[in-house]
Amino acid sequence: MRYLMSMLMLLASSAIASTTDVKILVDSDKNPATGCRVITAAGNFDGAEHIYTTTFDNSTMTVTGVTHQQCVDPATATFGMPTSVDAGGWRVGTSGGNQILETHIPTVQVGGVHSMRFGFVVNSGTLTDAMLQRPGGGAIIFIPEIERPGRPHVVTSPGEHAITLDGDAGDWLGIVPLVSGGGGGGSPALRFMNISANETAAELFFLILIQANPKAPTANPDTYSVLRGSTLTVAPPGVLANDSDPQSKPLTAVLIAGPQHGMLSLNANGSFSYTNDGSAAPNDSFVYKANNGTDDSNAALVSINILSGTPPAITSANSTTFTVGTPGSFTVLKSGNPTPTLSESGALPTGVTFSPSTGLLSGTPAVGTGGAYSIIFTASNPIGTATQNFTLNVNEGPAITSANATTMIVGTAGSFIVTASGFPPPAIAEAGALPAGVTYNSTTHVLSGTPTAPGVFNIIFTASNGIGAPATQNFTLTVNQAPAITSANATTFTVGTAGTFTVTATGSPAPTLGESGALPMGVTFNAGSGVLSGTPATGTGGTYNITFTATNSAGTATQNFTLTVNEAPAITTAAANLTVCAGATATFTAAASGFPTPTVQWQVSSGGP
Repeated sequence: MRYLMSMLMLLASSAIASTTDVKILVDSDKNPATGCRVITAAGNFDGAEHIYTTTFDNSTMTVTGVTHQQCVDPATATFGMPTSVDAGGWRVGTSGGNQILETHIPTVQVGGVHSMRFGFVVNSGTLTDAMLQRPGGGAIIFIPEIERPGRPHVVTSPGEHAITLDGDAGDWLGIVPLVSGGGGGGSPALRFMNISANETAAELFFLILIQANPKAPTANPDTYSVLRGSTLTVAPPGVLANDSDPQSKPLTAVLIAGPQHGMLSLNANGSFSYTNDGSAAPNDSFVYKANNGTDDSNAALVSINILSGTPPAITSANSTTFTVGTPGSFTVLKSGNPTPTLSESGALPTGVTFSPSTGLLSGTPAVGTGGAYSIIFTASNPIGTATQNFTLNVNEGPAITSANATTMIVGTAGSFIVTASGFPPPAIAEAGALPAGVTYNSTTHVLSGTPTAPGVFNIIFTASNGIGAPATQNFTLTVNQAPAITSANATTFTVGTAGTFTVTATGSPAPTLGESGALPMGVTFNAGSGVLSGTPATGTGGTYNITFTATNSAGTATQNFTLTVNEAPAITTAAANLTVCAGATATFTAAASGFPTPTVQWQVSSGGP
């Protein structure tokens, strides 16, 4: 096949030009491999032997001429210079923003009256549209009446319609359009609506309706599917969902042509109901337009694919069970015609995969993947889709995952949660004596309470779920007691005499002792034994305020302690002898040390020394 090209330029310097060109591309032998290629805004048109261009003035709406170009060099896709076919002069009709163009082609230039393939291009300035095939796909083929079924022996033009080139579509009544709008890609400002063709022995006539209204809405083609003999119901906005209006006005759907193989009810809001008649036709269609209250859109084709077969169904169970560390498999079964394809969505455990081609869910679940996995299987064929909510249970033997020891404190509420992995979730039991005030809840797996006595309690937790052997854990519950200093908060030593005092404390574990504060010379504290001892030195008598602490993991106790050091009295300053005259006052001074502070007594004697 040769691909032949012609650079047909459809651009101008402004959006709205003074003239409009409508080109009819003629493939007279209906063979895209011969003739020239024409490049258009809608794609390539291969096999064109002729181009007929009708030009009209946009201000006077009058045809100014029809020209003809012939493909002269298919290898380079070159067309000859335009030659005049008609000088024009007839009116282009207008109605509701539509332009009604009538034009013609001499049949002698295209090989007489016979079946041929057409393409259509319109451009005005930078605005352009092209209709190279039918909206639903397929070539635009003109079949003259002489070749239509039921008239095999007609050899002369029937001449049933007299066409006058005047922009009036009245003489086209009864002629079915060659192609309806929806196959082009133009905007409301310039796009094909409908094109009709009719022949005489000497001429091919065309009625071309062009929308040239920038305020008009745009309707786009739609495609649906329905099971043969069944009903398709489409909710609003239906066919209007992909349509638009340049002024954002609300749209209503208006039926232009109904289906051939079923019953249709099209509603203004775009919703519709279509019931297929069960015939063998593989597809059906209808044509509608969108209206914004004042203007109509182009005609849009709604294609309906008629499907044969049965819808898919998933027929296998909706759950299965695998076990960690053990290979497992499950086959998803489906029915339907054509045979549906399978897919899976949702997270799978590590080690497990799904094969859409075989429908096999298989693998060896990895350690730690026990649990319930909610996934979705989908079976699809052209008739429809079926889904199944599926549960993959992955069993896993139990394992106790919490620590194997905890500590509580006497008189203080405490709790510990025993945790275990595995699927199904394991039950956890406890064995062994617990301290008074502490209990274990086998439902919540909580060890809790307020212990009343210290100690170390060795117990056993057992987790079981019926998968493999139960898991056991040797557990140590240590009950500590906060420290308390139980000895007196005061003692007395004497200077020069050895003294001792033992600080005692309770608590679990056994607390360590500490002392802070100044001690008298000769006295020390042994933290290991808790003994305060020594011989206070001379002159150290007095009161010593110190602090004892007892500390363990449960806390710290403090005691304000008083060490009293007694010291025997001693006269440190003696009174001196004085000689005084009779009647005079004498003053004597004396001082003494000791603790408690001694008192000084004076004794008077007569007679002198």
